[in-house]
Amino acid sequence: MKDILIKIEDNTVGPLTESKLRWLIHQGTFTLQDLVWNERSGDWARAATLVEIAELFDLSGKAPVQQARLYAVASGKGGVGKTVITASTGVALASMGHKVIVVDCDFGGANLHTVMGILQPETSFDDYFGTKGAPLSDFTVETPITNLRLLSGSCGSLKLANLKYAQKQKFIRGLKKLNADFILMDLGGGGDFNVLDFYLLADEKLLVMNPDLAAVHGAFGFIRMALLRRLKRTFKDDPSALDILNDQEANQPGRIVRTMAQIREKLSDASHDADRRFQSAVNSLIPRLILNKAQSKADLDEAISIELAAAELLSVRVDVLGQVAHDPAVEKAVKEFRPFVLHSPTSEAAKDLTDLVYTQILGKRGIRERIRKRKWRQAFDHLNEIYPEVRLVDAVPVAELVQGRREQNSAILK
Repeated sequence: MKDILIKIEDNTVGPLTESKLRWLIHQGTFTLQDLVWNERSGDWARAATLVEIAELFDLSGKAPVQQARLYAVASGKGGVGKTVITASTGVALASMGHKVIVVDCDFGGANLHTVMGILQPETSFDDYFGTKGAPLSDFTVETPITNLRLLSGSCGSLKLANLKYAQKQKFIRGLKKLNADFILMDLGGGGDFNVLDFYLLADEKLLVMNPDLAAVHGAFGFIRMALLRRLKRTFKDDPSALDILNDQEANQPGRIVRTMAQIREKLSDASHDADRRFQSAVNSLIPRLILNKAQSKADLDEAISIELAAAELLSVRVDVLGQVAHDPAVEKAVKEFRPFVLHSPTSEAAKDLTDLVYTQILGKRGIRERIRKRKWRQAFDHLNEIYPEVRLVDAVPVAELVQGRREQNSAILK
C-alpha cells in the first residue's frame, strides 16, 4: 500500500506509505477508530472496516513490534546547529519514555558526545571497527537521561574519517539490529558519499539549515547531491542512463544546467521503464527541513524558498517542519556541555524544538495533546537538576594542560 490518506482528530495526514502508517499505529497516534480515505467508495471510512488497514493491527489494537525508526540529521554546511538539534531531540524523545539511541556519524570529527556532556566516552567506533563479532549495541554508552544511549564517533581519527566499503556495510547491519524506538544519526556536514549514503538509508531524512545565504545554498546543494546519488544507484545497471546523470553533474558543478524534469525526459528516451524508476527514486527522498537560528517569522521564507526551488528544479518534495529561534541560551548550553532543552527549558529555542518534536515528529495534535505537552515540558526542569555538571579541566587531559599553561603565564605576568 502507498499514498494512504488518514484523518486524526479532523486533521488530514498523508499521503503515507504503509511503513509510516505502521509507525503511527505503533505510537498509538492512529487507532482502529480513526478514518482512512477509501478510494473504492470515494469517502472516509473507519480503519476497522478496511481489511488491508485492520491487518496492520493485532487483536489488541496495537501494531506488531517493528524495527527502530531511523532518522538522519544532515546539513549542507557545518555550523548550522545540526548536532545540538540532534542532542536535544534525543533528550525530548527519551523524556517521553521512548527508547532512543543518538549516533555520531561524523566518524573522524565527532562532537555529539561533548554536547551531551560525556567528554570521554567509554567506547567509540574505534572499538567497534576494531572488534570482530561484537554487536553494535555493546558499544553504546549510557547518558544521564533514562532511555537515552549514545554511540560515539572518533575525534581526529584518520582511519575512520573515510570509511571503507566493508566498514560501512558492517555499520549498516549493526544499526538495523539495535533495540530502540528511535535512532538519530548525526551526520557530518556537507555531502561526501558516506554522508549521502547514510542520509538515503534513513526512514526520515531531516535537513537543518540557517536563514543565511550560504546555508540556504548549502541545503539546496545537499538535496541535489542526495537526489543524484539516489538516481545513480537506481540506474546503476543502465550505462546510457548513467552517462546522462554523470553529464549533468559534470557540466556545471554547483549550478543547475537542466531541471530534473528535463533530465527525466532524456532518461525516458534512453532507458526502458525510466519514468517509474525515476519517480520511485524521487519519492524515496522527501527531506524534512528544520530552519535553525531563526530571528523572525519572516526567516521561514528562506525554508519555503528551498521547498519551492526543490519542487521546480529538482522535482523533489520538501516538507518544512518549522523553525527553532536564534537564542543565546543555546550557545550557553553548548559551553556548559548540556543539551539546550535541559539547560534552558523555557527558552524560545527549547519551546520551538519541543513543539516540533511533539507535533511534527510524534504527530501529537489536538487539545488533549496540548495539555499533555505542557506537563511534559515541566519534566525538563527535574532532568536539568539531576544532569551532572561537567568541569572541563577534570574531564579532559588536554584541557588540564591548557589550564596549567594559563596559570603559568598568569604567574609570569604577575
